[in-house]
Amino acid sequence: MVTNQSSVGNKAWFAVVVLAMVVTSLEASPWGRVNSWIKGKDSRDAAREESQAMRSNQEAFSIQIIQEEREPEYKSPEWVIRLGRELGGASWLGTSYKNIPYTEGEFNDLRSKKIKSEVKRLKRDHIARKRAARSREGGQQQIEGLLDDLLAGDAAEQKDEEEEFLKDFNEEQVYRRVAGQTFVSQSRPVVVPSLYVQSKAGELFCLELKTGLTSWVAHLDTPLREAPYETEKQVFIVDGSAVRIIDKRSGFITKQVRQDRAVFPKVYFNDNRIYSVSYEGQALSWQTDKTYRDWIYRMSGAVTHGMFGHSAGLLVPLDSGEVLSLSFDGEEKWKFVSKSFSDEKVFLERLKNKHKKAIEKEKGDARKNNRPEDKIFINRHERDIDALQKKIRKLDFRSRGKYVAEPLFLDENVIIGCTDFQLYNLSRYSGIPYWSYSCGAEVKSKALSDADWVWQRDELGRVHRVSLKTGKGGVVLKGVDRVLAPKNDGAVILSKGNLFAWSKKAKTIINGLRSSKDDHLIASSGHNLLVSLRDKDGLIRAYSMESFRALR
Repeated sequence: MVTNQSSVGNKAWFAVVVLAMVVTSLEASPWGRVNSWIKGKDSRDAAREESQAMRSNQEAFSIQIIQEEREPEYKSPEWVIRLGRELGGASWLGTSYKNIPYTEGEFNDLRSKKIKSEVKRLKRDHIARKRAARSREGGQQQIEGLLDDLLAGDAAEQKDEEEEFLKDFNEEQVYRRVAGQTFVSQSRPVVVPSLYVQSKAGELFCLELKTGLTSWVAHLDTPLREAPYETEKQVFIVDGSAVRIIDKRSGFITKQVRQDRAVFPKVYFNDNRIYSVSYEGQALSWQTDKTYRDWIYRMSGAVTHGMFGHSAGLLVPLDSGEVLSLSFDGEEKWKFVSKSFSDEKVFLERLKNKHKKAIEKEKGDARKNNRPEDKIFINRHERDIDALQKKIRKLDFRSRGKYVAEPLFLDENVIIGCTDFQLYNLSRYSGIPYWSYSCGAEVKSKALSDADWVWQRDELGRVHRVSLKTGKGGVVLKGVDRVLAPKNDGAVILSKGNLFAWSKKAKTIINGLRSSKDDHLIASSGHNLLVSLRDKDGLIRAYSMESFRALR
């Protein structure tokens, strides 16, 4: 009986195990998997939508950096703002002014220094009055004593005299009086790196480059085509014949100077004068507080941008192949003329003369040795002479190079490219070239520089890296649209709408940002920031360039 019960129990246990295996098998079967997928579909859809949203947000607000074979890393922007206006015209990096509050310690130190300086001045005035009064009362002996003091007489006697004069000078009382009258501002004006952008409606926004906060908005009639001239405290906006001066701290138009003719957008300001170039090829000088010009200088060619200046004078690149330097009084200081084609002509003439001398030598040797002339030798040199003569005739019809690029000022150097394929480094004081570098193609864009290198893009899209000291260099990149910002011995490059950083040590490809019709980039190696602007909605993003490892 016991045996039968045990048998029945074993059978029941076996049935339970089989049933569990069947249920597990059903769950693992295709139908079970479909059933499980149907049950979990809602949760998976929600997770997928969340993942896509995160990925979309990441692509819109980050830069993907790929270096060599390393895993890509994402760099989020330092700040993002949306102006809500369609952008248009030029955007540039500059500076503005901002009032920064003093800390309590800075304020007390400044106030203390100011009070002590004023007390010291009052003490000197008191001694001078006492000494003057004694000289008037003391007669000739006191005059002789004063002469001894002026001729570096006895210092001890002079000190005793000053102590005697100060007996009735209550320094503590004077200090309290000065402290009660001394005023110190609670804040100080500080130069702030800024980003200037324009809307198509004519608004000029000044944004703090570090934070993206709006400093001020100025209303212009039309957007600017290129970045205007600016000083530490002012921006000079040209509108036809009028030059508007905007205060960088407030954005207010503080002054408007009207000239008697339309001028180029680039002007220069120095010693209360505005220097400009008219579209008729005339250099002008206007004082900001008067309604007439100081002088006019008629130039031999037209200009592309306008007037450029530096501490020693004015500079005007002309499309007639001249770089003209003027003094602030309108007198010509020096003129540099593009002569590379003339130099090439001299070189070809010298080669032609060498071939002629070789022919004459062969004929002379033949007569001297009483042998026939080597016709093959003579014919070969005559063919070379004919080829050189054709090149020389072509040079006579070749036009002189034009200066349509903006100059780059570095200390006493003026670096400017020319359509005669040359990049020149001129002395700003004399116009004498320190060196010239051949780019092998026309140069129409402004050179950039950082540290010891000059970066120049030619019209074939090649980037030349040239030593600032020696003028030696070569092509380092091809197919480049623009050099955004050099940094150390590398540069941020825009090529076919893509952005990447390059140096001899490494190459970093930066995905996630492109420059298109509605999206363009500007960068500053000095501020270590790269800014992306989207024109259609005014979306502005600023990225730190510290993560571009190739530029370190």
